[in-house]
Amino acid sequence: MTKSTLATILFTAVSMTLAVQARAQPWGEVFHGGSPDGRAYLESGINTAVEDARIYDNFQYQGVVSWVFGNFAIDKPAVSQLYYEFRQNVGPGDGGDLIASGTVTASVLKLGFKDWKIYGDIPKLTLTLGEYWFTVTPVGDPDRHYYLPTTSGHNGIGEPLGDGNTFYDSKTFGADFDPTTDWLGDDTWDFSMGFGNNEGSPEPATFIAILGGLGLTALLRRRRR
Repeated sequence: MTKSTLATILFTAVSMTLAVQARAQPWGEVFHGGSPDGRAYLESGINTAVEDARIYDNFQYQGVVSWVFGNFAIDKPAVSQLYYEFRQNVGPGDGGDLIASGTVTASVLKLGFKDWKIYGDIPKLTLTLGEYWFTVTPVGDPDRHYYLPTTSGHNGIGEPLGDGNTFYDSKTFGADFDPTTDWLGDDTWDFSMGFGNNEGSPEPATFIAILGGLGLTALLRRRRR
C-alpha cells in the first residue's frame, strides 16, 4: 500500500467517523406526519407547565421502531425526557389497547425560530402489520409550554397522511381521547411527529475500530518491509 493510498483511506475513515459523531439526530425515519403547516397547535406535555396533555396520531406500519420524535413550538427547550405510547383500537372516548410506553432521555435539534425537534431512543419495539396510534410528549419542564403543530402531510413519510384520525387526551384540560376536531374545529388535523428505525446504522465506535484497524495494518506492513 502506497503512502498516498493509505492517506486517502485514513482520511475517508476519519471523515466518516466525524460525520457520524456530528450527526445530532437519529436517522431512518419510517413515519413522519409531515412538516408543520402553521394552521393550529395543541399543547402537549407531562409535568411541564401543564400536568398532562397528549396527542395521538394514527399510522399503519410493520417493522421495528427504535426512536420517536415530535416537532414542537417553544421559545427554548430545557426538556431532558420524552414520554411515548403506542396503542391500538383507539376511538372517541376509548384509549384502546396499550402496546408499549415509557420515558426516555430526550435530545433537541433546532429547526427554526421557535421550532425544535425533540427526539429520543426507545427500547426496540416490533410491530405487526396493522393500524396504531402513538404519542410523543416532553416530560418535566415546569416553566414551559410545549405545542405540537398540525400538519397537512407535506414532506410526510408513511401512511396514512392527512386523514385527521387523531385524538387528544388530557387530565389538565378534561379531554378523554377526544377527536381533535372537538378542540380545533371541523377540519382535517394531523400532527408533526413520527418515529424511526435506526437498526443497522454503523455507530461512531465502529468507524473508530475501522480506523484503528487500518492504522494497525499499515504499521504491521511497514514493520514487515
